[in-house]
Parts: sequence; structure tokens; C-alpha cells
Amino acid sequence: MKKLLTILLVLILGVSLAACGGGKPSGGDEPTGGETEEKTLDNVKVAIFCSSVRGDSGIQDMIADVGEEMIAAGNKDCAVYEVGDTAADQAKLKSQLLDVLEVGYDIIISSGSTMCAILGNEGIAAEYPDVKFCLFDTTYDFDTYPSPNVYSASFKANEGSYLAGIVAMAMAENGTIGFVGGQEISSIEDFCYGYVEGAKSVNPDGKILITFTNDWYDNALAKQTTISEIEAGATVVFPACGPSQAGVYEGAYDKQTWAIGCDEDREILYKKDHPEWVPFLLTSEIKDVYAAAKRAIAKTLDGTLEYGKAESLGLDTGCVGLIETGNYANLPDNVKALVEAAKQACLDGSLKITSAYGRTADQFNELRAWANNE
Repeated sequence: MKKLLTILLVLILGVSLAACGGGKPSGGDEPTGGETEEKTLDNVKVAIFCSSVRGDSGIQDMIADVGEEMIAAGNKDCAVYEVGDTAADQAKLKSQLLDVLEVGYDIIISSGSTMCAILGNEGIAAEYPDVKFCLFDTTYDFDTYPSPNVYSASFKANEGSYLAGIVAMAMAENGTIGFVGGQEISSIEDFCYGYVEGAKSVNPDGKILITFTNDWYDNALAKQTTISEIEAGATVVFPACGPSQAGVYEGAYDKQTWAIGCDEDREILYKKDHPEWVPFLLTSEIKDVYAAAKRAIAKTLDGTLEYGKAESLGLDTGCVGLIETGNYANLPDNVKALVEAAKQACLDGSLKITSAYGRTADQFNELRAWANNE
């Protein structure tokens, strides 16, 4: 079994907040005198349980970054655990989680549908009722598995990508833009729905080329897919394909055309290692799992996070949106005005953006046909 990589973390803000219990702690951690120690940000035991490897420039890196920030402050009871991404690693995910739970953490931060199945279907959440589990970029089935100690958060990627679609179509030289997805699943199709609807709001006759690579890690495939879309007429390409999105930016650079970043600020990320890509990035759509995880920890301790429910985080939380610094600041004023108007309409409820969640394959095919002007 691939060993768990543990990184001691620290987290200190000095705010006294509400208590939360630990789950099956190892010996020696019980307070003396029968008193229960009040949990604060400098003594709560938090485990960041990366359900895959770091280096994805996305979810795993962002939840681990919460731990990296903690390390400077002094909480010696926090740790980051990294799980491998092979089939054998995933088969051992439950046993690895059980090993972590035996340490006695108050809060476990993780992500993904596999973790939902382990906590719900396999009963781990019920077995450890005093541990708080926070899952990101997934939706826990609370109807089937009522779990008062589980919180799950998905992201309204359709809201951020709607704004990306506005930028892409407004900057398109010929009314044609591209989308490169990793797999036809709801979390990725949600990006696509928003992107297409945002683009069509700018140019109803515009064309959006949509391609899925069915591979999250093949940079060369993502690059070739991007080049194929550019050669078919796309003048801006937006990816939602995990770590392989680096291939999209490389392809856009090779063809000297625009791209829009995904998940985090790609200008900052590539400024050192790939500075040649940066001038071709119009902006980045963000899905800020880092901010969401920090928010969940703080709200758990002050008693305001609603466990036993799924939450969808949108523009109103600041966890999705567009990067409005860097290259974006130099975009034409009329483009930025379109983005701002759409943002405000979304926030006040007058703009309704379609979500992929709950939609059928036939409905997504209708979106593709509309995007292609069929």
C-alpha cells in the first residue's frame, strides 16, 4: 500500500469559537479533570485528506494549500494526507481513511464522489458521529444517508463560466470559440452550460466548439484537441479538464491565440515556469476550493456551518467568479461592462443560468446542438 504522505500543519487565528468533538482519538489526548477543552482555530484537530495526488492545479492542491497555510502558525495536531491515484490506491481509500480517523481528528476535509460513498454507503460517517466531515466538489446523498456530521459543497461553476463565456465571445474575432472538457460528467458539463449561455448572450449566432478528451492527465491530448479547435475556427479556448489543461494553454500559445484559465489564477501560476503562456490568457475562471475549505473550518467552529445538508457555492460566496486583475484589467471597457452587468444580474436573481446537475444526456446534447448552431 502506498504510504500516506503526512505533513504537519499549523493554524492559528486566536479566536475562541464553538466546540466540536473528536472521533476515536488515540490515547493521551483526553483533557484532565473531566473538562472539555474549548476548540479554537489554534487547537482544533484538522486533517486534510487528499483523495488523490497533489499536483492537479485544482481541488487537491487547493485543499492542501489550506494545510500549507496552517503550518506557519503552531497547531501541531493538524496534518495533510495524500492518497495515490492508481486503481490500487483508490481500492485502499477506505482503509487509509480509517487509519487517519484513529488519530482522533475533529474535522476531516476531503473531496469527491468516492468519499461520499465511503462515508454514506459504507457507513463511516455513522461509525464516527463525533467527527465532522467536509467534502468539496461533490454532492452527498443526504436523502439516502442522513448524516448530521457531514457537510458537502459543490460549486456553481456555471456562474463563473457564464462570465468566461461573455469574455470569450466578446473577444472572439470571428464569433467562434472553443471548450475542452475532461469528461462528460455533471461537474464538467456545468462549466459548459454556463460558458455556452454566457457566449450566446453576447452573440446568439456565435459558435462554440465542444470537445471532451476523456483524460484528465494527458497534456499532449489536450494540446492537440485545442489546436484542432483553433484550426476549426476557435479564437478563444476555455478548458475544464483537470491537470491536462496545461496542454490547452500550450496549444493556445503555439497557435498564438487566446485562452481562459480555469480553477485558479493561471497568470500567477504560470508566471515563473511558463511566462510565454501568460500574455495569451484573457483571464481565469475560479473555483476556489481553498477559500471554501477555510470558510468551512471557521463556520464549523463558530457553529454556523449547516451539517447534514449539501450547499452549492456561487458568486455570492466569492468562491466562483473571474479574476479581474492582470490581463483582464486591460480588456476593453465594454467587455468588462458586460461581465459586471451579468454578475449583478446573477447576484440579484434576475439572471438564471442553467446548471448541469439534474439534467439528462439528451438535454446536454441539445445544448451542444445549440452551441454548434444546429
